[in-house]
Amino acid sequence: EARDWPCLADLSVDVQEKVLLDEIIGAMMGQEGEFLRHQPSEEEEAEPEEEGEDCSVIMTEPGFGFASTSKFGGKIDASLENILSRILPLCTHYVYVNQYVSSCLNHYECGVIARTLCEAMSKLLEEYLAFVSNLDYLSRETSSSTNNWDGNPLTMSMVYVHAQPSIRTMAILGQVVTTVQGKKGGELLNSLQNLMSLNYSGDEKANELLQHLLTKCAAPYANMLQSWLKRGKVHDPYGEFMIEVTDKSFRENHVTIKQGMEWTDWCREKEEHVLKSLHDSNNMDIVPMGNALGVDRSRATSHMSALHKAHATGKYWRAIHCCRDGAVVKENESKEEDEAKVLLNPLKLSRCIDRAYHEASDTLLHMLLHEYGLLSSLRFMKKYFLLDQGDFFVDFLDGAEDELHKELPHVLQGRVQNWLTTSLARTSESSPLASALRCTFQNKSLRDTLDDLGRRHPRKSSSSKKNEKRQKVLAGFEAIAFEFKSVPFPLSIVLSHSQLRIYQLIFRLIFFAKYVERQLVGMWSDHQLLKAMMSLRSACSPTFSLRRRMLHFIQNFVYYTKFDVIE
Repeated sequence: EARDWPCLADLSVDVQEKVLLDEIIGAMMGQEGEFLRHQPSEEEEAEPEEEGEDCSVIMTEPGFGFASTSKFGGKIDASLENILSRILPLCTHYVYVNQYVSSCLNHYECGVIARTLCEAMSKLLEEYLAFVSNLDYLSRETSSSTNNWDGNPLTMSMVYVHAQPSIRTMAILGQVVTTVQGKKGGELLNSLQNLMSLNYSGDEKANELLQHLLTKCAAPYANMLQSWLKRGKVHDPYGEFMIEVTDKSFRENHVTIKQGMEWTDWCREKEEHVLKSLHDSNNMDIVPMGNALGVDRSRATSHMSALHKAHATGKYWRAIHCCRDGAVVKENESKEEDEAKVLLNPLKLSRCIDRAYHEASDTLLHMLLHEYGLLSSLRFMKKYFLLDQGDFFVDFLDGAEDELHKELPHVLQGRVQNWLTTSLARTSESSPLASALRCTFQNKSLRDTLDDLGRRHPRKSSSSKKNEKRQKVLAGFEAIAFEFKSVPFPLSIVLSHSQLRIYQLIFRLIFFAKYVERQLVGMWSDHQLLKAMMSLRSACSPTFSLRRRMLHFIQNFVYYTKFDVIE
């Protein structure tokens, strides 16, 4: 059926402008018109509304564009087409940004930081819609001078001129959405910082806008960081923070040491959510911080990165709270905006983390020394694992030497444990570790154990198979080691499983060396009887010399190991 009205291209320029002015204002609010159409995606093709009617859209990428030439009935005015082509990207960016904001605000799994960013952009969209509504109101008013913009009729050129700030702002927001889409947490903040530094480094207005968005969406991350640095706790239900607490008992203040459970395993770092400003802070110069003795503590932690300091600070406070039944630490009240600015400034962030680290470490160290007797526990380790005093070693071997001289399958572990308990009762001071100490026997020699530790990926070669075939059965004194049934918290922070493993290896080395020394001293006693026999004295002199050199070597080796290396 033929239309009763003429095509748009056949009308005068003034009429074309009025029609297209109404369409462009609608497009600025995301609404399609007859001549300005929106294509959601490149793959999606527009279906014709009626048979024989061409509803295709002339566009190279998703967004607003002109309808087909058949819709216009020819070519419209070139100046109008030029102005419209400059305004249409604004409409495209608005729809793109509004779609992201709406979808993110309705999906909690996007994370708190992404939703905070969307709330900040939503306020900018509200200001933009208020501007467009004002344009719509003016376009619908009569042509009287009292109801128009500055007394002049609203034209397409005026819309373009007044929309210039919005065009720029919406283009930046579209770039922001493209950059942060599919990201959350620290990864989102890093992408925004990179966008600002790489794409808009010399643009003052763009930097101001991006800094505003960064400050807003960094506030939740700053709250998490402050909570971690001050209390060792963080509420992160969507996995946006750089630290993840992996151990349930550590998270719920019920910490008990487990066999093989490391202090470092209680929480882990998530590299994708570590802030760029935190990495940049490693290159900053930190102001020296002295303690009560005037010692520069920054030198002691100069090898630690800001990330590792932040990681350790939260663990220290969590350990303190676990020991003090969740006692709350007084926090200085500060505005979210100030916290966000500190978070985005590498130097201020580094100083904040450094202060929190020293405060937490001093508090934990004072608690361990004065409330949990750390020094007495370390003296216990030195006495029994490093064999610092000979009274325990002599008393223990006087009773257990015969049993330890047997081959490992024939050693009665219960009997050795009884001698150990008896020797501890005679020689130990009051220590919470004494009741938990027990003896164990390893299946591998010390040399084989160290070889396994030295190889990251042990592989069985032909030589190793030969060694297995000719490997002898260990004696009790070669396989004995000490371990703890459990180490009470918070002493397990210092005496962790890995540290106890090192103590155990050193004990096996020193115990074996002192056991050999004890055998050589016993041989010296036997040699004194042979010296009395003048007929055998000259024949046994090489044996006496060898025994003397062996004893001299083993005594010097023990001294070197205990004093020159360990001490």
